[in-house]
Amino acid sequence: MAAVLIAIVAGVLWLRSGPSNVVRFAPPVGDTQQYRIGLRVGLAPGESVFDRSVVLHSVVRYRVADRRDGQTTVHVEPRYMVGQSGHRTLFDSTRAEADETIVAAMRDGFDVTIGENGDTEFKPSNKQAWDRLVEDGGVSRLEQLQQQLNAPGVMSALPAQVGASTTTGGFQTLPRIKLTVTEVRPDSIVVAIDRAADAQPVRVPIVPGSDEAITMTLDALKGRMRIDRSTGWIRSLALVADQTGEKDGKRIPLHLDLSMQALDDNPAAGDRNNSMSRFEYIAMQAGDEDDDRPGYRLKLPESKDDIPADAKDQKITNPKQLFASKGAMFKVDARDHELLLRAPYDLKKNQAAGHLALADLTLTDANGKTLELPMVMDEMRLGLAGDKIGTRVTLRPLGWGAADLSAIHGVKAVFTRRGLGPQTHTSIELADHPTELRRGDAVARAIPVEGKPHQWRVELANGQGQFFVDHSQAYEGLEVRSSDARYGERLVPAEVGMIDRISQPLAERVQYSVKGEATRFPLAYIRYHDTLERLPVTFTDEERRYRDHSAPPPDLHHIFGLPDVPQKPIALDDVAPRDAALHRLRLRLPVGVGEACHLKAKAPDLNGHALVWQHRDSSRPQGGDDAPDETTATQDWELTTDDGERHYFYNTTVDTTLHCPGQPRWQRSDYQHGDTPWLVKIADATGQPVDPDTPAATFFRQFRFVDDRGTPLRPMRLDAQPGDHLGSWHDEAEKTTLADYLADDGTVRFWGRVAGVQTIRFSGEPIDKHWHTEFGDYE
Repeated sequence: MAAVLIAIVAGVLWLRSGPSNVVRFAPPVGDTQQYRIGLRVGLAPGESVFDRSVVLHSVVRYRVADRRDGQTTVHVEPRYMVGQSGHRTLFDSTRAEADETIVAAMRDGFDVTIGENGDTEFKPSNKQAWDRLVEDGGVSRLEQLQQQLNAPGVMSALPAQVGASTTTGGFQTLPRIKLTVTEVRPDSIVVAIDRAADAQPVRVPIVPGSDEAITMTLDALKGRMRIDRSTGWIRSLALVADQTGEKDGKRIPLHLDLSMQALDDNPAAGDRNNSMSRFEYIAMQAGDEDDDRPGYRLKLPESKDDIPADAKDQKITNPKQLFASKGAMFKVDARDHELLLRAPYDLKKNQAAGHLALADLTLTDANGKTLELPMVMDEMRLGLAGDKIGTRVTLRPLGWGAADLSAIHGVKAVFTRRGLGPQTHTSIELADHPTELRRGDAVARAIPVEGKPHQWRVELANGQGQFFVDHSQAYEGLEVRSSDARYGERLVPAEVGMIDRISQPLAERVQYSVKGEATRFPLAYIRYHDTLERLPVTFTDEERRYRDHSAPPPDLHHIFGLPDVPQKPIALDDVAPRDAALHRLRLRLPVGVGEACHLKAKAPDLNGHALVWQHRDSSRPQGGDDAPDETTATQDWELTTDDGERHYFYNTTVDTTLHCPGQPRWQRSDYQHGDTPWLVKIADATGQPVDPDTPAATFFRQFRFVDDRGTPLRPMRLDAQPGDHLGSWHDEAEKTTLADYLADDGTVRFWGRVAGVQTIRFSGEPIDKHWHTEFGDYE
């Protein structure tokens, strides 16, 4: 792990004194800076069918400890470290069971002294623990090599002038590199990082101080970094390198991705693009070999008739209040050492959330006192927040060993939001030569695929302006798929986007594979606003949402697998029991009839058990005569003993009666819910007396409580707890009654907002059907 720290320290600029327009590393003694760092090292794409890459995440804080005699000493403090290989966690500093040898070597940090010539001297604060780590093999040789391929350092002065360049050494495992100033701003400069023309292989010790080494050759390099002009601290860095390691005649091609982002006062701050999970996504894309996998197909309108009515004249507007009041929740996950924040959006049709970032986070204890519990953002994404779409943020604690997350009783956060300008519609030409479309800082390109007629790759290089596929236009004659293929390039689009974000934090690279006879590819365009608005959000404990029966549900869950209800009156003319010759009875009824009508069997008891008609689980394998008619919505019923054990009968008679109060028909009635649409007064909604002993499976087949899309919602048990695993609804419903969901006030809380109730209603004359069945001897 120490090699990571040495490498990152080298990411601090050391620049000789020079004129004021020369950037130099000159923060005062005592100045600090911390970084969120992501590193991926693995075999070059296509070198192995197995993912042998290692991804390292860390948060490291640096403090200028001393400056004298032309040397600067920086103290390095690792605050968070997680190493992963595939789905396997190699090390996690947040866990109580973390390797004590590694913890002892890392926790106290390191001093790195940088000389004027770029030489570095590394001194662990706990040398005894570090020596023991090396001796015990606490870090494998391969992992040490990968960690030494971490953040590079720059040891030469750079004028703050576009086009100024120099070549320098000083990156841990890289030979000479070329640095070129590409952008100058009042507070920073942007520097491109490339391989120097005279770069030579370098020898890298396998273990620091060892004579045993690997020769590393830099095959290709592309990167960019932003540097603070007043202090010389790196603000952000992204780098992609291809190297070949050679030892004892064996050659290993390696591919490296590195991201480094300065964190200011609150390490939890950031947006989706610089979260740790975002880097994992980039690392995953970087490991894919370039092949002909087409990616998933986008569902786009194929003709004008397919365009949704609400998309034809779509005008994006910005909400006055983005986050729904009283809907935000937090959850402490002690198992994964995480804090999960979920904030639902309060968006109306054609409103957009815009670009969000977490700007501030305050945690409090049971007495409302602020906790000193620094966190780092692991993930920020769109997802369910209760029963609405919203923002989900996952945070992990800094420090060594398991933090006491149970002390968190209150969470407040401030998000920044960048709204959207008006949406416009355009298109790019699909031709036999490359075409380009520009709008602001957004660029779209359509490039023919060599050797494949009528195929293109469409590249979208977005910034503050954004191109995207347009659902208000028809993609007639086109098949459009997402694509992360390289098309002969060394970097995948996700890696290019990572580098672009050093210059433009909103930058994104999107790529599509397009096939068809059309001559134009439709696009929509929007531009993010220049200004930011601050949105404070207070989160309530998810456990309270579970305990408070009247509160909105903490999540959204539906009942799946129910047959669709018929829209026409239900005909019962052809209904009759079958399979008597097989010594069993089954009855196929239109969906809901068995519960709404009265289906009874009259027969002698068998060994003290009555014969009853029971609903048959539709999830059981069925075939032949058992297979339901796919053109009708039906449910199968089966004659069985009341304990469910006997299904075959001999030497007995059965009289079956089906009584319906009238002609049955499924109807939907709107549910008037006021401001608690998830809470339903069952007697009022069904118009019938409530029997708490009714089996849940029976009741919720007879009455479907649906959302605004007509999908049945799952009821929420009174004893539901955070962390409960919700299995299949069928299994739960067969073991519960209505009493498990019904509160004392006669209400049931659902996992979502109820918009209507579907049930069978009756009209006209009663319908009675009778069947007599005789079972003979066993043959």
